[in-house]
Amino acid sequence: MDRRKKLVNHSEEVTERILESVARYYGARVFSKPRLADAVDLSSSGLTDPLFNYGLKAHLDFVVTDEEAKALFAVEFDGPYHLSDHSARVRDRKKNSICEQLGLPLARVQDEHVFEEIRGQRYLEWLTDIFFAAKDIREARRDGIVPPMTVIDPMGFLTHSRLEGSRPLFLSGRDRTEFIELAKDGLISPPTPAILRGTGNDGASKCLAITVSEDGKALIGKGSLYLRGFGISSSEAAEEIALVNLAANVRDYQTDEESYILPCELRNLLVQFIKLCEEKSLSGSITADLGFEFSHRMRNGTAIWRVGSIRGQEEFVHREDSKW
Repeated sequence: MDRRKKLVNHSEEVTERILESVARYYGARVFSKPRLADAVDLSSSGLTDPLFNYGLKAHLDFVVTDEEAKALFAVEFDGPYHLSDHSARVRDRKKNSICEQLGLPLARVQDEHVFEEIRGQRYLEWLTDIFFAAKDIREARRDGIVPPMTVIDPMGFLTHSRLEGSRPLFLSGRDRTEFIELAKDGLISPPTPAILRGTGNDGASKCLAITVSEDGKALIGKGSLYLRGFGISSSEAAEEIALVNLAANVRDYQTDEESYILPCELRNLLVQFIKLCEEKSLSGSITADLGFEFSHRMRNGTAIWRVGSIRGQEEFVHREDSKW
């Protein structure tokens, strides 16, 4: 009986190909399934005994290194079982904690980030470009090319030499402009989508981007990502993905595809988001009629989230002390 196993599944194979393709441009290398202890020095690190012991046994899916094989960042591919398997989630949190405490940048990606394309590139490609753009900025600051206190956002790069057609790293830039133009024509409202942000219990940033069509249909985009040390925050990256997905749904709706969400579905989505996410914030507002009330306000340091009743469902009110 042949008991040999494949070391990587199909999604991991694609993840590795993407990383190798982009890393090669920057003179970097990709290692598959290295020991965590080979990527970071665990000795005298100050980790708790449980984390230290786990770190000695754990492996990373992929580590991108410089030419001298010094770890730059790690990528973990999270399949569906990471959402349903409690032991997998516990291991993920330990690995996240070790990487964060010891300064190893880490991205956790899923099928969406590996297989879906936006303007000819995958989200994982974009994240890798963002990392190296941020690295260039740090080195330019170190070498005195950029003044030490000057703030430069990697997404502010209008062009990038690796990308054909000079595509910007600000993924949602064109989509945000398109939202404004569509609102001027009365096709959606408001011109700036409402953005609901939060952090899931897995540490990943969650984002919902919401707008309403001219005939009152709610259109949404979702984004979710765990990201540390890549030069942009996890919440920024999740918002970019949510806005890109919203723009795709708006375009689909304009071509008569059923990409909208029913009021009761949107209400349930909002209630679950508010219940399950921490560190929530809302920017923008929805002025069109959703079929129910949705509001957020602050009172004496307490955030009050209100989702009105619809079709017999009771009003949902959630209060929490604000951390902002």
